[in-house]
Amino acid sequence: MIAITAKDVEMTYGTDVVLTGITFTVHAGEKVGLIGPNGAGKSTLLRILTGALEPTAGSFSINKDLNPGYLRQEKTVSPASIGRGTETVLSATAAVYRTLTEAGAEVFESEIRGVLIGLGFRDEDFSKPLDALSGGERARLDIAHLLLKRPDVLLLDEPTNHLDLNMLAWLEQRIKVFPGTVLLVSHDRYLLDRTIGRIFELEAGRLEAYKGNYSDYRLQKQACLESERKAYEKNITEYKRQEEMIRRFKERGTEKLAKRAASREKKLTREGAPDAPRHISAQAAAKIDFGNAKRSGDDVLLAEGVAKSFRSELFRDVNLDVKRGEKICMIGANGIGKTTLLKIFAGKAAGDAGFVDRGVGVKIGYYDQHQAGLHQAHTLIEEIQHILPHLTSTEHRNLLGRFLFRGDKVFQEIGTLSGGEKARLALLKLIVSGANTLLLDEPTNHLDIASMEAIESALSDFDGTLIVISHDRFLLERLPSRIVELTKDGLQNYAGNFDYYLQKKASESGTGDNLTGAKALTASARERLIAKEAETARRRREKRLKDTEENIDRLEGEIRALAEKQLSEDAAADFELLAEIGGQIIAKESELGALFARWEELQS
Repeated sequence: MIAITAKDVEMTYGTDVVLTGITFTVHAGEKVGLIGPNGAGKSTLLRILTGALEPTAGSFSINKDLNPGYLRQEKTVSPASIGRGTETVLSATAAVYRTLTEAGAEVFESEIRGVLIGLGFRDEDFSKPLDALSGGERARLDIAHLLLKRPDVLLLDEPTNHLDLNMLAWLEQRIKVFPGTVLLVSHDRYLLDRTIGRIFELEAGRLEAYKGNYSDYRLQKQACLESERKAYEKNITEYKRQEEMIRRFKERGTEKLAKRAASREKKLTREGAPDAPRHISAQAAAKIDFGNAKRSGDDVLLAEGVAKSFRSELFRDVNLDVKRGEKICMIGANGIGKTTLLKIFAGKAAGDAGFVDRGVGVKIGYYDQHQAGLHQAHTLIEEIQHILPHLTSTEHRNLLGRFLFRGDKVFQEIGTLSGGEKARLALLKLIVSGANTLLLDEPTNHLDIASMEAIESALSDFDGTLIVISHDRFLLERLPSRIVELTKDGLQNYAGNFDYYLQKKASESGTGDNLTGAKALTASARERLIAKEAETARRRREKRLKDTEENIDRLEGEIRALAEKQLSEDAAADFELLAEIGGQIIAKESELGALFARWEELQS
């Protein structure tokens, strides 16, 4: 059964084309991830599918026999939306649930409590009035209400914002076991790997579908981009070869070859030189200049017995010994005090107890998501020139390109950038500032996937020391040399990446491997065989083409030599020799004509 369809959907705002030619089908029970750069139109597409927005053109539908549920990015839970300002978390949630189920009281309470606790609400939060909720709590309550409505189709727009690792794991499991259809907009690559069976990518207004999860998509996308690059390089070589062969055809001077030359030249002029795919320049990665950061001593940071309280105790007895070159990721529940602890490490806040020592030669760079230190009136390239005056303009542009600022974007004023763009620029400035120890608070928050991967790549190249707070599980899997988990009783060390952390936690708690990291599925043996056969055929054809061109070169040389021999004194005095040479030239011209025909056949 088909759950969702769209055909030739377009959305424009004046001359700005957001979506064009969007066509797809999602079957009942499918789980599809919708990805793309910020501003690509992902939320717009979801709003169109829910009927909240009318497209400029095209048609769409959600099966009338299925009940859709939509989670938007703008959060909706408020006293006004429920009806009474005295509503609490529990009573508002119960009101949603009562209208949808005939379940008994025991099932009723168990279901509500399970969902609320899974989304991070504690027993003491159940009596909290709605108007006392924080933005993150409202977002989580929206998810709870949607799930309790038990829709057949889930349309989820960035549901993982404001969720910590435990909540993410809980939501991931709910999506995995959900029996209906899911269309999920998310930048959470780990979630997309664990729950999704197909990827829709929105880019430049168009939608491209890929089979498999995010890692499968990534492999296919890389193969596609590499294929585009090779095709472009091949087409450029081919274009130049065609020009050369046209020149040769003209030089032969025969009527037949002259006609061929004119025909091919007309075709080549009409088609023009191949255009470079926009991804070719976008993929060029500049080597990052880390601002000539001086190497620190081996001992970077030592914390012992650090404690902090606000109204109530956040954490106590925090101990950490950081060595040069370590890449440490800090995790922990929302509100446990990770940001506060990072500020204490950076010297921007004081602990209530304990001490922090920073080693010899340690220069700290601190990032806190507020983009402090950006000069709003500067253009991007002026900002980088100010920090790295020793680099050339080309090197400045290449560096900005590494962080996805390309073309005329480098001349845009910083004050006009989006929040995500400012975050990227602030991180770039910090990385090249000359700091040898970076303390980063959620560096990938609110970034699209391309930006996340640019940041990850730069941090992986950084040869100094890193302490990073993150709940980005994909980054936690790829970046750290160890993970530290902050609890009220201090830091717990895990000497590995996120997959190792999950395995150790599962071992400690006695649970199974439900939480172990998912591995990307490899291509099937059949797909590998088809690709291998296609590559073999391509190489065979290219060898035949090369052999043909070498034979053309050889024959042209032999014909030139014979023509020169015809003009020699010996030939001029010997009629029989002259006739023999003429016959040889005619034979070789005929052979050359056949080779040119073969060359044309191999080109087509």
